[in-house]
Amino acid sequence: MKKRSTPVTDVDLSGKNRIVRNTLISWASHLVLVVSGFIMPRLMHEYIGQVQLGIWDFCWALISYLSLIGLGIGASSNRYVAKYNAEHKTEDLSKLISSTLAIEVFISLTILLGTLTVVYTMPLFFAQELGENVFKTQSVMFYLGLSLTITTLFSISRGLLTGHHRWDLHNALTAGFSVLSLIIMMTMLMSGFGLVGMAQGYLASTLIVEMIRIIIASQYTKQISISPSNICKELCWELLGFSAKGKLAVLPPVVLLQSVNILIVNAFGPAVLAVFARPLALTRHISTFMVKFTMILTPTAGAMLSEDKAEELQSFFLTTTKFSFAFTLPLVIALAVFGDIVITFWMGADYANWLLIAVLSLGALLPTAQDSSLRIMIAKNIHGKISIYMSLIVLMVFFILYLLFIENNFNLITAACLLIIPSNLAYGLALPLYACKKLSIPVRCYLSKAVFKPVIATLPYAALLGLAKYYYLQYAYLYSGMFFVFACFSLAFFYSVLLLNKSEKNHLWNKIR
Repeated sequence: MKKRSTPVTDVDLSGKNRIVRNTLISWASHLVLVVSGFIMPRLMHEYIGQVQLGIWDFCWALISYLSLIGLGIGASSNRYVAKYNAEHKTEDLSKLISSTLAIEVFISLTILLGTLTVVYTMPLFFAQELGENVFKTQSVMFYLGLSLTITTLFSISRGLLTGHHRWDLHNALTAGFSVLSLIIMMTMLMSGFGLVGMAQGYLASTLIVEMIRIIIASQYTKQISISPSNICKELCWELLGFSAKGKLAVLPPVVLLQSVNILIVNAFGPAVLAVFARPLALTRHISTFMVKFTMILTPTAGAMLSEDKAEELQSFFLTTTKFSFAFTLPLVIALAVFGDIVITFWMGADYANWLLIAVLSLGALLPTAQDSSLRIMIAKNIHGKISIYMSLIVLMVFFILYLLFIENNFNLITAACLLIIPSNLAYGLALPLYACKKLSIPVRCYLSKAVFKPVIATLPYAALLGLAKYYYLQYAYLYSGMFFVFACFSLAFFYSVLLLNKSEKNHLWNKIR
């Protein structure tokens, strides 16, 4: 039996000291993906047309369904890695890694089987909608599904890195993957290989980066024994239960989004899906930036549990939610005001629909800003009931709205409502109320400390942006730029006055210096 290492008291194993650093690195790495997300759709539109761009979006909608099989087992293990590492339980870490690997092998084989099933049955369900592009769509699905299989098989490496709070390494690899896949896919596209060549390039970049990730993550397994003898049946079931609850918590938005995408393809074809997907991609970038921050909270809060600091966890929850709103609000407002202009410059006027962009962006506010609540619930492993409640809310509201809209002129605006109304009721209302109850935080305290201050601070910013948009439409670009600058300065001023206390201001100033 291996001896447990002696605890080191002067090292922060909770990861709290790394939150700001890890968040900034996460955001910087995601900027690479944002750049890729702007470049590839434009190139695809120019080289292969709007229909095939819609087919690419459609294939990713189906891949999102297959990704649900994975349950996020490898990535969600970071909570256990952080907890066992903070408690110096080397033997438990050995059992955890060995058990997780065993589960991943089984799940990856299931995903591969699911991919083959989707590929071979696609002509039965979408022959009319896809027309002559059926075979091409099957090929793209196969290569993307194989990429998902490989990512799932090696996902324990993500849990190891993030469980040790090395989000810098994890996100550097993610950024490297984005750059590599962008280069390869651009090369394949511009060389005339089309959608199938892009999917093959994505598979190649997945293989390369996952191998590198495994090599880097292996340095955290030097004192861990990985073998079949360390596979623990009880731990496997615990991991599956925890991951299933975590996946159930994030399942409704995925099912909603892909269901709406498929409805659009069935009603209007893949070309219209390409129009709907572009503003949706912008709102998802905002959500992803927030997830890059909130995902760091799960292993950090998980490590804090071992220290039994309930009051500190309450303060941690309120502070992270406050800054979640403070980050999300300006981006959502800016997208709602200037989104049509951005998409016109990006993809052309045919893709710009201001009302659609405004509905999607403002509808993303509450679910995005409340993601910190979900991550802390996952860290405390008390997200089972709320996951079920949110799933039921989303399912019932979506069904009611579907019956209402499908009989009354289904269009892109009603499709957007199908997406955002259930999400806001479940994640924007039910989730924070549940979190406040579980953390013993009065709702009034939650609203005053975490919600109202960011909202008040952004009101002048929103008004000035509206003036900037007005003068832009009047071709008074000097006045438009002036009001835009005023909006940014007002945001910085009111945030510093309303959101930061004296110690936080001093800490921020020291960081800047």
